[in-house]
Amino acid sequence: MANTRTRPAKKADTPAEDEFDPTAVAPVADVHTADEPLDEGDDGSEGPIEPVADVDPSAGNALGKTTAGMTEGQQAAQAELSDYMRRMSNLFEERAAVNDDIKELLKEIKGKGYDNQAFKLIMKIDSLSETQKQKRRDQNSINATYAHAVGIDEDLL
Repeated sequence: MANTRTRPAKKADTPAEDEFDPTAVAPVADVHTADEPLDEGDDGSEGPIEPVADVDPSAGNALGKTTAGMTEGQQAAQAELSDYMRRMSNLFEERAAVNDDIKELLKEIKGKGYDNQAFKLIMKIDSLSETQKQKRRDQNSINATYAHAVGIDEDLL
């Protein structure tokens, strides 16, 4: 059965919906510089924008950048991003410390004569949820069935 629905044809002189039309952009008028405050009525506020309390624009931030000439929103975003960067850096340091602790523990386990590969496998299996453990049992059963069918020792799985 043929598809009887058709799409309406697009006009050739209009851009497609997903294309950028530079003529549709309104020109920017009355651009304010960072040195001059916005006056009443420009943005709907009642007066010039006041700097954020407890922020010294000349002091800089965690990135070593000064906030002079930045709007309140830009300063807030910069402070927020600086905080995220600091927190991420701390997490990376903590992760490195935990990885070092794990390496030391594995050396200790190996020093006592245990097999690290077997230990890691048992740890992995122990951390699985019951659903994941059941899926693993089912897959192992299928693997054993196939191995038996082609004459492979199941202990090699």
